[in-house]
Amino acid sequence: MRVAILTGAPRGIASLAIPHLVAEPDIDLAVVLHVQGRGRRNRSRFRRDLAKVRRIGVLGALNGVRMRRWYRRDIPNALGTAPLDELCDLHGVRLETSPSTNGPRTRRLLRDADCDLGLSLGNPYIASRVFTIPRLGMLNIHQEALPAFQGAASVIWQLYEGHAVTGYSVHQVERKIDEGAIYEVETFPIEFRRTLRETTVHNGARARERSIQALVRVLRDFDPDSGQAQAPEEGRWYTTPTIRQYLRMTRRHAQLRARHGTASAP
Repeated sequence: MRVAILTGAPRGIASLAIPHLVAEPDIDLAVVLHVQGRGRRNRSRFRRDLAKVRRIGVLGALNGVRMRRWYRRDIPNALGTAPLDELCDLHGVRLETSPSTNGPRTRRLLRDADCDLGLSLGNPYIASRVFTIPRLGMLNIHQEALPAFQGAASVIWQLYEGHAVTGYSVHQVERKIDEGAIYEVETFPIEFRRTLRETTVHNGARARERSIQALVRVLRDFDPDSGQAQAPEEGRWYTTPTIRQYLRMTRRHAQLRARHGTASAP
């Protein structure tokens, strides 16, 4: 199985995946493609961003920027994740860069890789002109349980709904985000820490580690025609919380922590 990684994170889940993939004798990691920007901010994207701010409010948007650091900085720090360039150099993997996820350089590099399957590991929206280039399409790891939690980041929306579990899903990339066929999904109990941030970071790191192991299992026996995937179902879409939703998350976190106890630090 010849695969290519597409990622927008220099120290994200792709860095976690590389050592596992190169250790598999039947997996050939052809290239890691690091998207270093999201491309030009055109009018349609500006309108989408403005609509989101109107929907969640200015305070929600500012709080969202703060929470984004939990996933982009704090979880990689908790895992001790190394940068892509160091890992690729260590394991002899080709590393390429591109300025945009769906731009011409990304498409050309994927075509040149001549791979069976693409792996989306930390990206925004991927257009069909990109995810259809690999012969068998592209897989994505979503850091929550599908189909129930589409678009949701790890932990926080489960807590919002009053659940004491979190999870991950390995699924096919399709035109609609988080709606492709699901190859593996797992939920597991949340280990509570003192604050919402600490609980999110600790369990987000656990989910990333477990999801990479699941991805390798899927790749070992991958056959899109075998029936191993489950068809997508209707789910609920989640996005950046409003301030009111965030306050509910913190209250639910405190309630569930009191009920389930606090995990001791490693």
